[in-house]
Amino acid sequence: AEGESNEFFIGTYQGVYSFDVNKSRHELLPIEGAQTGRGIYRSMSVAYRDSKLYVGTRGSGLRVHQLKNRGERSNEFVLGDTSITKMYVDKFGSLWVGTFSHGLFKFDSVKSGEPEQAPINVLSPDYGPVVSLSSALNNRLLVATETRLVQIDYEGKSRIDIGFSFGDLELTP
Repeated sequence: AEGESNEFFIGTYQGVYSFDVNKSRHELLPIEGAQTGRGIYRSMSVAYRDSKLYVGTRGSGLRVHQLKNRGERSNEFVLGDTSITKMYVDKFGSLWVGTFSHGLFKFDSVKSGEPEQAPINVLSPDYGPVVSLSSALNNRLLVATETRLVQIDYEGKSRIDIGFSFGDLELTP
């Protein structure tokens, strides 16, 4: 995930690393539970927006970390015991979170100083595990699940099921 001022975040089995391109340095962030050997981070995705790092875990939902003061620990849990498979921040600042068994969620963009709203479930778990999220034309998100390809407008209100079937692919959390 790309942060501010040429800083990048990468999730690994050892935890979350911050890379500062301007200073040519990196550090393992002090994120509780993200150390080696913790299974919930064995397969993770990271996204960055509004000075917060979003860490999608395997089985422990979404953790939100405030990065303004790195010495301060913050560990906000969202989406409970869900396994996060993919995350994407659209050009309007909304965060899209794909899960293994609970569908696709959208966190609306937040104006500075306003509280974050509860996530909106925009794609039913009936579509299967979300395996890919990417931008499509005309302000739409392209969502690949284990069995289907779907376009969703960035407002999360309209959906086009492309009808493409991937067959019997297997995805394990």
